[in-house]
Amino acid sequence: MLVPVIIMAHLDNRGGTVMATATGGRQESGGFPGIFAITTVSLLLTGLAACASQNPASDANAIQATAPPAEPGPRSRVATRDTYLVPASAQQSDYGSFSRHVNGTVGLLGIMLKTYTTDPLVRPFSTARSLGFLIKNTLIDFATQTLISMVRLPEATRTPVPPVTTGPGMNLEEWERVLDGITGSTPNTGSIEFLIDGDEYFPALIESIENADESIHLRTYIFDNDDFAIQIADLLKQRSREIDVKIMMDGIGTLTGGLATASSLPASFEPPASIAHYLRSDSEISARILTNPWFSGDHTKVTIVDRDVAFVGGMNIGREYRYDWHDLMVRVEGDVVKALARDSDDAWAKSGMFGDLAALFRYFRRPEPFTPEDGYPIRILYTRAQHSQIYKAQLAAIRRARNYIYIENPYFSDDTILFELIAARRRGVDVRFVIAEKGDMMLMDMSNVQAINTMLDNGIRVYVYPEMTHVKAAIVDDWLMIGSANLDKLSMRVNSEVNLATSHPEAVRELKERLFQADFEISLELKKQLPAGPGYRLAEAVADIFL
Repeated sequence: MLVPVIIMAHLDNRGGTVMATATGGRQESGGFPGIFAITTVSLLLTGLAACASQNPASDANAIQATAPPAEPGPRSRVATRDTYLVPASAQQSDYGSFSRHVNGTVGLLGIMLKTYTTDPLVRPFSTARSLGFLIKNTLIDFATQTLISMVRLPEATRTPVPPVTTGPGMNLEEWERVLDGITGSTPNTGSIEFLIDGDEYFPALIESIENADESIHLRTYIFDNDDFAIQIADLLKQRSREIDVKIMMDGIGTLTGGLATASSLPASFEPPASIAHYLRSDSEISARILTNPWFSGDHTKVTIVDRDVAFVGGMNIGREYRYDWHDLMVRVEGDVVKALARDSDDAWAKSGMFGDLAALFRYFRRPEPFTPEDGYPIRILYTRAQHSQIYKAQLAAIRRARNYIYIENPYFSDDTILFELIAARRRGVDVRFVIAEKGDMMLMDMSNVQAINTMLDNGIRVYVYPEMTHVKAAIVDDWLMIGSANLDKLSMRVNSEVNLATSHPEAVRELKERLFQADFEISLELKKQLPAGPGYRLAEAVADIFL
C-alpha cells in the first residue's frame, strides 16, 4: 500500500494527477481493463526505479558545464564545475509516517469515490467530455510523436546548425491578430508586477489578504498542510469572519502535497490530517476540494482580492514556495482581473452541487461589461479539455520566431514543442532553455535528461539552474507568457491552466532582465550531454504518454 502513495508523493507540486489517478481510481472501478492498466504502470515504474537506483553523480565520467559569459554580479557562481541532474529519488526526502500514508490512501480513495460516483451524476457532460477529449488527444499525440521521431526530426537534423541570426523578430501586431484567432477574443487591459520567489510574492499576498474589503477567492492546485500553509490558513480564517472567503483546491494535488514534507520543515511541527477540514473549522470559509475525472486536475493558481487585484502564476500555498524553490507570480490590476474573476466564478459554480447545470446557466448569462481601464493589453490563455489555447499559442509563437526564444520550465516532455524549438534553431533563432538541476519527481527528472540531450545535439543552449526552479515563463521575440502551465501533456492538453501574455515592451524588458538574464548568470550552461541509460529512455516514453 505504501508504494502507490510514495509514487503520488513524487508527483506533488505539479500536474501529477495521471499516475495517481491510475493507481487509485482504476482500483475503484475494477475489471480487467483497470487491473491491466495498474499492472502495466506498476511494472513500468518498478523498472524505472531499478534503472535509476544508482545516482548518476556516481558515474566516473564527469559532464563538464560552463557558465555563460557574463559580467560579475552578486548572483554569479563559479565558472566551471561538474554537474548532473540528480533524480528526485537520490535526494533526501521525507514522506511522513505510516499513519500519514494510511490517511493519504484513505483520502485518495475518498476522492476517487466522489470522482467516479458523484461526478457522473452532477457533471455528466463535463465527465463525458473529459474522457472523449482525453482519448482523442492521446491518439493524436501518439501519431504526432511517431511522425516527429520517424520522419520530421531526421529530416530537420540533416542540415548543420547555423549561426544565430541578429535580424528583427516577428511582427508583433500581426502576431496579436493571430492570437485573436486562436483565443476567439481580444486582449483585456491592465498592468503586471512580477513577483519573483516567495520573498516577493507572499508578503504581497499577505498584505492584500489583510487589507481586503469585500472578498478573497483563492484557487490553487495544492494547499499544503505545513507550518507556512497553516499561517496562511489562519489568516484566511480570521478574515472570513469579516469578508467573503472562498477556496478551491485540487483533490489529488492537495493530497499528494500534504504527504510530502519539505526538507526545511521544523521537526517539531505536526500537520493537520486534512487542510480542508482545518480551513472550515471555526471559520466562515467556503472551501471545496475539486475532483479529478479521467486523469484531469485543476492546476490553476489564481487568487483574486476584492475583484480588483489578482495574483497569477506557478506558486501553490506551502513552505517550498515561500522558502525553498525558485518560482514566479505576477500581481495584476485592470479589467483583466474582472475576466479572471469571471473564470473563477465559473469554476466555483461548476464545482458545486448543481455542477453542469450551474455552468450552463452561467454560460447563457450575459457577462458584465468591462469598463476600460488604464494599462496595456494583457491576454488570458487557458488550457481546457476542449480547447488548448496555451499549447496552440506556444507552438505558433515558436514557429513564427525569428530572433530569440527564452524558456524556463521544470517539466519538459512535449515532443512537438521540442521539435519546433529544434526547427527554430535551424532557422538561426537564439534558443535558450533554463531547467532545474534538482527536480521534485524522479520520472520527470529522467525524462528531462533526454530532452536536454536532444536540445544540446541541436544547438539549443541549456542552462541548469541550481536547486529547484518551478518557474513557467517564456519570451519569444518580445512577447512573453507566464502562468501555471508546464511543457507536458497534462498542462498542454488535460489540466485546467491559466497563463497571461503580453507584448508590452516594458513588461518584456523587466522579465528578460529580472528573470532570464539573472537566471542565465546564476545557472551553469551545459556543454556536453548528460549520462542517460535505458531507464531514461523508458522514462521519456512514459512521460510522453502519461504526463
